[in-house]
Amino acid sequence: LAITSCKKEYASPEIKKTYEEVMFIHDEVMPEMSTINKLRRKLKKQDPKDSIVLKLIKDLETADDGMMDWMKDFKLDKSATKDNQLKYLKKEKVLISEVSKMMNRSISNASEYLKIAN
Repeated sequence: LAITSCKKEYASPEIKKTYEEVMFIHDEVMPEMSTINKLRRKLKKQDPKDSIVLKLIKDLETADDGMMDWMKDFKLDKSATKDNQLKYLKKEKVLISEVSKMMNRSISNASEYLKIAN
């Protein structure tokens, strides 16, 4: 009884599946937050007036902010209708996918620059 009371309840199997898809994307990219911070520190050791360095740092910061904002704003309203919950999760899946792309792109660009610069 105690085990089942801790299980998350979803309004439908489709909502559960979509929620899990959203969280999979989040969980896959979330560990890269530390990579973003490491790259940002390395870039700050480069020429502070270099416009490329400044853009790479800004892109990393924007990606970091994107993840932090998404996490802060993500909240599934369990009292909403099934249709509204599903719409919300589909919208959030698009948003977290964009955050993931932004993070991966900024990491890739910064890493490439640092390989060339060093």
